[in-house]
Amino acid sequence: MKKEVVTVISILLVAAAFIGGLKYFNKKGDDIGAVKTVESLDEAKIKEKIKVAYVEAVESHQILLDFAKNKGYFAKNNVDVELLSVKKGTDVILASGQADVVLGGLPGFLALYLNDNETRWIAAVNNPTGYGVSRFSREEAKKIKKVAIVRFGGMPQMMTIIALERLGVDLSSVEYVAIPDDAGKANLMEKREIDFAMFESNKFVDENLSQKNYSVYDSLEITKDPLLSQGIFTMQKTIDEKPRQLQEFVNAIHQTINYIDTNKDEVTSYLQNERDYSAEASQRIYAIMEKTSLKDFFKPEIEKISGRVEMVNKEFETKNKTRPIDKFIHAEFVEKVQ
Repeated sequence: MKKEVVTVISILLVAAAFIGGLKYFNKKGDDIGAVKTVESLDEAKIKEKIKVAYVEAVESHQILLDFAKNKGYFAKNNVDVELLSVKKGTDVILASGQADVVLGGLPGFLALYLNDNETRWIAAVNNPTGYGVSRFSREEAKKIKKVAIVRFGGMPQMMTIIALERLGVDLSSVEYVAIPDDAGKANLMEKREIDFAMFESNKFVDENLSQKNYSVYDSLEITKDPLLSQGIFTMQKTIDEKPRQLQEFVNAIHQTINYIDTNKDEVTSYLQNERDYSAEASQRIYAIMEKTSLKDFFKPEIEKISGRVEMVNKEFETKNKTRPIDKFIHAEFVEKVQ
């Protein structure tokens, strides 16, 4: 009996302590606990990464992202960025959900949209920085007949077609051959088996082709076209889920561009010391970046590409050729840029 009484008393004491503790926390700690929970959620949201993919061979993207990171523009804008360097196919990477944001060529992402994907163009970066190389002199450019491209259809062939148009080549007489890498294209040109090819890397051209008796054309000469602009792209789902991160990323990129535009000596020094370019090549790359800067073409606009939609439909063989392109444009982040 005595043992049972002790047990009951023990239970009552524990219950009283529990109730007293509840009263204390209701009176003193509920608000504190709630604030701590909200703070931890906000911190987690702020620190949530966005994955940004870019093609490593596109020098302008590499330079832009290096400066954004190393000069602290991502940190200053409180955006945690994971950079994903890829060989090619940023459009596929975005559509498959492997990245939240990508830097890439406009046609491929417009083609995704015209294939009923919910891709969005949120900012322009610059015009393409590819290079055209011909074994003929500039005066003999119309002799170009056999042309190497990375693959048939899509952005590479479209860029090559626009380049050939600028050179006055008769497109009806051109034969295309698919060569996936720069070394292969250079080898065939050395053997005179091709007449012209586009190359993405200035460094490759500078080290392997510029000393030969070839004609080298930069992007300002042959591929400066709004349709070929390099841009920042995402999906509508990411806009819905991570609007703050996207805004801060766009802010950081805009600030970085402004820094690059006003610090020529530092950028060219970086190209020589960190990227191993010659002094001449560094000056040439900077000149192209400066002239194709996004400050004159940062906001995505339908008017700049509407006349080229038919070309995208043809080259990419899109399914929904008549889909209105107004929803492809999402200019809100640029309009709010800081």
